[in-house]
Amino acid sequence: MYFSSFTKNRSRTLHGLLIVGASVFCNSVHGRELPQLDCMLEPSNIVEISSSVEGVIEHIHVERNDTVTKDQLLVELDSDVEKSQVALAAAKAAMDANILLKFAALKFEQLKKTRIDALYDTDAVPLHLKDESETEAMISTLELQRAKDDKRLAKLELERARAILRLRTMKSPIDGIVVSRHKVPGEFVEDQAILKLAQLDPLYVEMIAPVELYGAIKLGMRIDVTPEIDGFGEQIATVTMVDRVIHAASGTFDVRAELANPGSNIPSGLRCTARFITEEVNVEALAGATSKPDEKEPKRKSNSPQKIGFIDKSVRDRSFAAVDPENLK
Repeated sequence: MYFSSFTKNRSRTLHGLLIVGASVFCNSVHGRELPQLDCMLEPSNIVEISSSVEGVIEHIHVERNDTVTKDQLLVELDSDVEKSQVALAAAKAAMDANILLKFAALKFEQLKKTRIDALYDTDAVPLHLKDESETEAMISTLELQRAKDDKRLAKLELERARAILRLRTMKSPIDGIVVSRHKVPGEFVEDQAILKLAQLDPLYVEMIAPVELYGAIKLGMRIDVTPEIDGFGEQIATVTMVDRVIHAASGTFDVRAELANPGSNIPSGLRCTARFITEEVNVEALAGATSKPDEKEPKRKSNSPQKIGFIDKSVRDRSFAAVDPENLK
């Protein structure tokens, strides 16, 4: 019993150590398969602001290196004509006099028709007068409907005038910074760029990997990114793109990772180094799991003498007696 139980536990312990050793060995090999790569920090978006209509620049509300937010007003073109068109369309859309006029005419024609119908029932008026009253009442109904349709068209014209006016203003489509200004107030623009914006949160970490690593780099992998200048330390980025087109001439492919950059503190354009993070094996947890006794093995009753650990008490006593100093004399 002592030898069998000791052998089983020793086997489980050795098996656990072999698993841990193999896992650590595989992990280190995997780390050597993904060497450190050179990289470049690039803006995640670069936008050139231009006008969809011709005009003269009236105001530019930002300067180079200014921080901008999404939907912030950047540029306004001269829009006096468009503003006057909006005011005119708004006045037309607010007019209700024509509808009220047609409504009053309809009420009169309906009252007239009612009286003529009553007279016709007593044979006091001829049939053609009754037909005239019915036709005039119907015409008044249609004229009222046309006045209401004109009111709806006036509202649509107002929306169109406002849309044309919005074309004279340019807003930021992103959160970022102003990289450059190409125009100044007073210049005439058609389709030329006026401003250039860059989004720095997140940053793109652009890498070029040798073809030997294709398949080893996968989406979602994490990397340690270290910019070339001090002060930023190591940053954690996540792989978001692995190019599926290999550059035949150079034997390389492109890899991109996203790096969170709240506050746009890290500038773009920096060179960097990227080190892929390999998942570490939890050795203690694995060793603890392998050292647990086999719960599925049923407990066996035994009539053997009392044991201490794996050794019978009688065996222990004989062992101590064998090494007693008195016996060694």
